[in-house]
Formats: sequence, C-alpha cells, structure tokens
Amino acid sequence: MEVVIIRNSFNDLFDYIDDINKENEITPPKKVNKKLSFSINILAILLLVSGGYGIKYIMDQQEDVRDTELRQEELLLNSQKQVSELKRIVLEKEDEENDEENKTNTYRDFSLLLKENSDTIGWLYVPGTEIDMPIVQSGDNDYYLSHNFDKESSSMGWAFADYQNTFPELSSNTIMYGHTYRGTTIFSNLKNVLNPDWLNNSNMHIITFDTLKERLTFQVFSVYTIEETNDYLYINFENKDQYQKYLDREVKRSVKDFEVEITSNDKILTLSTCYIDEHHRLVLHAKLIGAL
Repeated sequence: MEVVIIRNSFNDLFDYIDDINKENEITPPKKVNKKLSFSINILAILLLVSGGYGIKYIMDQQEDVRDTELRQEELLLNSQKQVSELKRIVLEKEDEENDEENKTNTYRDFSLLLKENSDTIGWLYVPGTEIDMPIVQSGDNDYYLSHNFDKESSSMGWAFADYQNTFPELSSNTIMYGHTYRGTTIFSNLKNVLNPDWLNNSNMHIITFDTLKERLTFQVFSVYTIEETNDYLYINFENKDQYQKYLDREVKRSVKDFEVEITSNDKILTLSTCYIDEHHRLVLHAKLIGAL
C-alpha cells in the first residue's frame, strides 16, 4: 500500500512540473530540459523518501510514548492492588517469628512483576515527579535503553539499574538510568526536581525504593545538571577517603544546599537522565536513611 501511494505521489508531482512548464511556455533546448527535469525528479524523490522516513520515525516515537505511559499506569494500578492483598496476608502472619534471612518486602508484592519480567529488582518512587515504577537490571547498560518492561523493542526503553549494582544488598552507590522524552514516560519528569517548589519542599526529598527484601528510604542531598560525563558514575570505591572526596564534590555541585550530612559510611542512590539534549545530564543523589 505504501509503495502504491508513493508511486502515485511521484506521478502527480511529475504531471504538476509538466503543467508549469506548459503554462509558462518554457522551451529550452531538449538536452537542457531533460537534464533539468531529471534533476528535479531525483530531488523530488529524495525529498519524498526522506520526508516519509522522518514522519514514520516521529509517529513511531509517539506510539512508543503512548504505549509506555499506558504500561506504567497499568503496572502502578496492579501494584496498588497487590499491596492491599499483601497487607492482609501480613496481618494474618504478624505473630509468626521474624526470619531475617528469608525476609520479604511487606510493602509491595513482586510476585506478579517477576512473572512478567524476571529482571525486576525493585520499585522506585520519587515524590513530585510521577516516577512510580518497577526498576529492572540486565547484564549490561544497553539492553533497556531500547527495550520496555515487556522486553519489546521501544525507543522509550525502561528505567534500569546499573548492571554492576547488587541487590538486595546495596553497593556504595546504587545507580539508576532512564530516558527523558516527553509526557510522563520513564524519567521525563525527573526535571521537576529543579523547580523551586520542589527544591524548597522537604516532603519531596524522601525517595522510596522497594527491593524484593525490604523498603528503603533515601534523603536527597544533591541535585544538579552537567555536561555529559561519567565522573559521578562510580559504584564502589577503593577506600573511604576516595569515597568522601566523591561525596564532597557531588554536594558542591548541587543547585541547592540540602543541609544533609553525608559521610563515607553512608550508602547512596544516584538517578541519571538526559537534560535538554543528549550531551547534558540531570543528576540526583540521595543517601540511605532507613530500611523497613
């Protein structure tokens, strides 16, 4: 169908060019006329083909955005239902002996999520950003740049943890990535953390990350934008002095002094996404303050 439409478009364009030549009584020498006509025809073909690919690319991205938004909403709704059921089960078993080794998260049920995607390692919630979604992890940092939660090809990808991070026992720095595009997909609204209303509201600064084992809370201590660099993407450190220098630098980079004490004894969470274009990054750091 597409081939027929394009072919008809070419024929219509050529007829239009011939009509213009006739109306203006253009009668150049035949050799010149043929060369000119051929050049115009080739240019028209190139414009139509490139334009068609451009339109298709935009339409495909828009479809990916819609699909991703719907999938995020579906996962969130299903998760809320599971949480209600989980609370009932927990109440029934509240008198049972606490087994730390076999401890499971009593705030979020991951059973269905793991059936849908065994790469699921947790659930991230960042107040004021509409980031409220499952986090995955693969064997590299490339796969989920171009695949969604259902492991289908998608330009939106999915939010994922660095492949070098460990769960449920965390590394010194747990790093999570996600695309920024438009709407509410993945990390698109992480940019809200730069708004004065967000920065000045301490209630927004507590991030929740549910692992399969427990609920972790983190307190934001740094937010900034920077040209593309990997210097904040260290996961583990050779010694405490190196880690403290890293933390001090990240605090200095922040657009706001959150007045949060941070030392080399702390474990931190880092969220990273593109900002404005692919050559700049928006970074958020938060320190672990509690586990339930």
